[in-house]
Amino acid sequence: MRARCYDFRLSVLGGVAIGLLAFVVPAVATVTSGAAALATSLDDAWRACNAPQLSSADRIAHCTTIIESGRAKPVALAQALMARGFGYVIQKDFDRALADFDAAIRNNPKLAAAYYYRAAIQMGRDPKGALADINKAISLNPRDPDYFRERSSLYAKRKEYPRAIADLTTAIGLAKKPTREYFLRGAAYEDI
Repeated sequence: MRARCYDFRLSVLGGVAIGLLAFVVPAVATVTSGAAALATSLDDAWRACNAPQLSSADRIAHCTTIIESGRAKPVALAQALMARGFGYVIQKDFDRALADFDAAIRNNPKLAAAYYYRAAIQMGRDPKGALADINKAISLNPRDPDYFRERSSLYAKRKEYPRAIADLTTAIGLAKKPTREYFLRGAAYEDI
């Protein structure tokens, strides 16, 4: 049973990103005073930056419009950076994605999802950094089952199965449909 995979980072990343992007603050609330045409253009850019049906290249282009406009407040800028970073993840350009997630965190250190995404990318590169990031995400938002599932993956890779099981148990309690979490917890019990 070694073929099973604890690392669901891209599928989890995709699902969470699409869900989170639906809650991004609209551009109207984030645009400082400026020409009406620019505001309309930024409104359109926000909708496109957050549209799950767009290609990653289009998402990146529209998010870049917001980022480079100089009109987004730091919290909104962080959201646009995170959305663009996710576009880079889809393109498998993880270095650019990391740069955007880093910038998002600088602009909004309380953006739990940015820590989560950065942790998912860093799992293979820097497991200690990934653990620190996922711990930070959990401290900022302890109600997200994806964060606990991601941390359980790190623990499972380190063969710290009791910790992985504890995180999966927490994720089961938080998830609406914990099918994946039950499967992973069963696999962790089997590995123990």
